[in-house]
Amino acid sequence: MKFFSILLSICILFFLGCMQNIQKNTNNESCFLKPDTGMCKAAFTKYYYDNKSMQCKKFIWGGCGGTIPFHSKYECKKSCVAEDVSNMLKKLQQSYVVWQQHKKKHHDSYQYTKYFSSWVGFGEQTTITVKNNRIIGRQYLSWNDKQETTAQYSESSQQQLGKNKKGSSLATMNDLYDNCHHILTNKDPETNHLTLGFDEIGILKTCLYSPKNCADDCSQGVRIKKIILTNRN
Repeated sequence: MKFFSILLSICILFFLGCMQNIQKNTNNESCFLKPDTGMCKAAFTKYYYDNKSMQCKKFIWGGCGGTIPFHSKYECKKSCVAEDVSNMLKKLQQSYVVWQQHKKKHHDSYQYTKYFSSWVGFGEQTTITVKNNRIIGRQYLSWNDKQETTAQYSESSQQQLGKNKKGSSLATMNDLYDNCHHILTNKDPETNHLTLGFDEIGILKTCLYSPKNCADDCSQGVRIKKIILTNRN
């Protein structure tokens, strides 16, 4: 913790009072965060990923406030430097096997939520409910940069499902794995950032591509907020 001295115009270490606003890395989205020195006058070396040069670069953090994409160059490179696509496909296949095992234990019944969140605060999420490998529900919610709800709906009958245009399309987790495989095999890593991530038990969580010449909110693909497995044996 740090104390901001008005007299000295610096943050002094080991005292309470100077608040940090550190942006933690979640699902590699930190690769697109822009560094911010903050309001204090100390000098700590931190890192960010420069999408134009495709390199991890250092910047000086003042000690409080601001935005820290990464605390070390190793963390930056591990999160943002492109992984070999063939290795990513192997990991995807391994994850698919894990998913099939868990899905079978729960009679092909589960619920997952896909989401999008802009760096400026607005976003949306769609929750799909599957029972016995059949989609039985879809719920949608969107919000503005003040976190106020802007739209929502719930579809629970076969006549309703898919009628609303907003939100993610009707898809099972198997469909999302297929979508991810398509992304990894069709998006050129020379012109796109490719991101692949899994949850704590190995199930697919993120599979994104983002054009390297795009700056903000460019990632597209699979972004899963949570999965709930139901109806266990």
